[in-house]
Amino acid sequence: MFPRVLLFLIVLSSGFLKAQLSEINNVKTKYINWLTDASITTYSDNNVKALYNKYIQQANSVESTINNNYNFDSPGVAWNMVNSSDESALISLVNSNLFYLVMAYHLKGPIVNGQPSNPKYHSPQLKELILKVFKYIKDKGINSTTNFKLSVEPAMERIAMGNSSFGLRSSPLGECVLLMKDELVQAGEFSHHMGILEGFTSFIDPSNPNYHFTYSGCNTDVIRSMMHVRLCYILALDDTAPQKLEKMNFLYRFMNNSLSIASGWADMIKPDFTAFHHLGAYPNSYGANGLSVAAVLNYILKNTAYELNATSRNNLKNALMAYQKYSADFEIHRGWTGRFPNTTTPLLTIRSAFALLYAADPVENLEAGQFFKQIYNMPGGGFNPAVTSGTGNTMSMGQIVINIKNNVSLLPSNSITEGQFSFPYGGLSVHKYNGYHVAVKGTSNHIWHYENSATENIFGRYISAGAMEILSAGTFKTRLSNGLGVAGTNGAVTDNGWDWSHLPGTTVANIPLSAFPTGTHRLFSGKKFLAHASLDNNGIFAMDYKDANSVTGASALKTVFFFKDKMLCLGSEIKDAGGTYPIHTTLFQTGLPTAATPTNINGTVQTGLNVNFSQSTGNVWATDAVGNGFAIPSDGYTGSVVIKRSTQQSRNQANTADTQGDYTTAYIDHGTAPSSGKYRYGIIMQGGAAGAQNMANNFSNYFEVFQQDNKAHVMKSVEDNIYGYAVFDASSVFQNDKVISVNKPSIIMTQTLNSGNKLKVSLTSPLGLLSDNENYTFNQISGTASRFYQIPQVDPVKLTLAGKWQLESPNNNINISITGNNTEVTFNTINGITIQTTLIPEVFLGTQEIGNKDAAFSIYPNPTKGKVTIISIKKSYKNLKVYDRSGRDISSIIAVEKNKDRSILDLSSLVSGTYTVCLDNDCRKIIRN
Repeated sequence: MFPRVLLFLIVLSSGFLKAQLSEINNVKTKYINWLTDASITTYSDNNVKALYNKYIQQANSVESTINNNYNFDSPGVAWNMVNSSDESALISLVNSNLFYLVMAYHLKGPIVNGQPSNPKYHSPQLKELILKVFKYIKDKGINSTTNFKLSVEPAMERIAMGNSSFGLRSSPLGECVLLMKDELVQAGEFSHHMGILEGFTSFIDPSNPNYHFTYSGCNTDVIRSMMHVRLCYILALDDTAPQKLEKMNFLYRFMNNSLSIASGWADMIKPDFTAFHHLGAYPNSYGANGLSVAAVLNYILKNTAYELNATSRNNLKNALMAYQKYSADFEIHRGWTGRFPNTTTPLLTIRSAFALLYAADPVENLEAGQFFKQIYNMPGGGFNPAVTSGTGNTMSMGQIVINIKNNVSLLPSNSITEGQFSFPYGGLSVHKYNGYHVAVKGTSNHIWHYENSATENIFGRYISAGAMEILSAGTFKTRLSNGLGVAGTNGAVTDNGWDWSHLPGTTVANIPLSAFPTGTHRLFSGKKFLAHASLDNNGIFAMDYKDANSVTGASALKTVFFFKDKMLCLGSEIKDAGGTYPIHTTLFQTGLPTAATPTNINGTVQTGLNVNFSQSTGNVWATDAVGNGFAIPSDGYTGSVVIKRSTQQSRNQANTADTQGDYTTAYIDHGTAPSSGKYRYGIIMQGGAAGAQNMANNFSNYFEVFQQDNKAHVMKSVEDNIYGYAVFDASSVFQNDKVISVNKPSIIMTQTLNSGNKLKVSLTSPLGLLSDNENYTFNQISGTASRFYQIPQVDPVKLTLAGKWQLESPNNNINISITGNNTEVTFNTINGITIQTTLIPEVFLGTQEIGNKDAAFSIYPNPTKGKVTIISIKKSYKNLKVYDRSGRDISSIIAVEKNKDRSILDLSSLVSGTYTVCLDNDCRKIIRN
């Protein structure tokens, strides 16, 4: 019996193994179809045909020049990948030459009379050239042991790309080896080049002793550059290769782990769905590329045994869909562009990712398909004709795009025109109303202030100092249409003449251009208070700002309150003891399309480039160059208000050239070395001169400011009856609204409705990965696993409200207790996310009379010391629930005895207090004495 059973198990195991290998080969087929035009049955669309022509033209160009650029017969000295010039040479050979030759070799082109029309398809001459290139790579010493400067940090399980330029741009080599497998095998070169791929990606292997999936997330560089290489390597393996199945299973786990929510400062997707890299939000280059690659992998693996799990798919979708929240059409805040300050339209780069999500699962990702169609119809959207090496705009991608465009049943989504969106891990608040968009960026002991290099973003020092970007002008919002720069010779926006010391919204030292390059990038401010709050579609940005590059510690408490098309900006405790430069709070800086473009100051229309307005007392109101109105009440500032129209002299962001441009700029000059400066001003988006004047002359009809000092900023939006509290010091006690106090620095928003019978309230605590006085440098965080992967903890914050209140509906993140005539509401905050609820007055309902025909049930005795009896008028019910004062369901700990039309509840195990008993949707209050 035993041999027969053993034989059966061997056969069963063999069948299972073959089935799994078959699934890997299914993935291989999908991948190759994705790279080529194998799945395209017709070239009827001119866009797809044009894309094909570009691939062929690129290959033609390579064929005509490659023999002049490379000596295949005498390769010369071996390449050393530690040498940057050798590394660049390999990148150029693979990405700019080999890739296009391989693609041309595998593209069939339009089918004519049943045959491929591409003369290069499987051309013997082209094959010979491609094999020459592969052999050249081998002859230049690139092999399985080549040092590509990649490493794994054992203590952190973090893959470091080091300074490996090839590591960041390697995916085309994997694709070329996969596509040319048969030809390489015939030439006897396959094992060599597979060895390169294996050695290059060995960290994503079950044999790696330093990777155990301890931490979630993954370096964005690895996702965007290396996962394709590893997948190509595994797909190219023979079915008889040792551990092929194990290697694929490991990669599958690696992919899912990489798309898990990353804790602390780790890449890539954060709890607020920002894309992270370099310990900060990076949704343009790194994040955009990482998410795009993840979308390709999701598409290829979908409907196979290696389909990404539901959590990974959901995280990927949410991270991509977040772009529509923090983008104004295509534009994002410059504070999220890292060291690439002019790369502000990442949606253009990643628009195909939304098409891929939809193509992978039209039901699960319907909104992604609708959003893609919206993008496609936007100016500058449309079909992407670019031909790039790697898994970018492949022929299959072109066909997917056209299929979605032509899908008449798929309607494009509408732009988000209203909402308040918070991104605490990125330090960004976004407010939308009526199609207007405003974003404010801050810095803290969690959020670094800016990133640069020797030739990039040299003047980015103030981009997180509360910099406010308003995009309210134009049906389609661009930086140029909103004056965030001026037009260049080609009509595109440029930073010509941009004054890097006067970013709108900032309160900073007016330093000369020569001082900017001395600043250190990726610094944390050392201040914890940076919070982004909301109440429905209204919000608050609040920051305890300190200039991390200031030797004198320039600082200010800053808030922005958002209500529909209006904003209130408050500043207090503006200090720079010992400072040598004046501190300016900038209201606006907008480009002037022409010298005749009008603006307005206190009712006088301004034109030309020689306006120098200054006023130190009284109301000031003005408009910028695109129609936004600004109003400063007479008691709203210390110092003087300065407004200019002039040709500004500056330097470009790389600090490589002098620039100039025409702008109107307004700021409050608080003087040099202020000790307690302040400002107060309102903004009405697209309010024009009339709106600005009315706000300035009737400021209290728009906003009431109750407190503006070192402890708190407290105000009220009169129109909306919403109170906003930015509490910097928890010792504060308030008497303006229902809020009495809060036990930790936080933001509270309240709105009373229904004649006082309903109270909306939200509370937001700053991001709390670090304790109040805990501060680290960039390297101290990135180099220590316990900090880098810091797990966020729930932080209970207790808010005391006047009056007796109860939750309108249960909320697991909120607990309530009544103390005397006040109510203590504890919000269990985490990740800097707002918690909002609705409260209603605590009302004792009393005993319902048994004979009351309007009552669904009666309950007695009430109050009780133990058991109570419930008599149901309806005779039957589906659910009986008991809730405590906080709204927590405690039914499971209550003993219930049912007898015909009545139930007996034993409440003796509960502490004294007020509870709620519900039969289905009908509820009664009961007091346990």
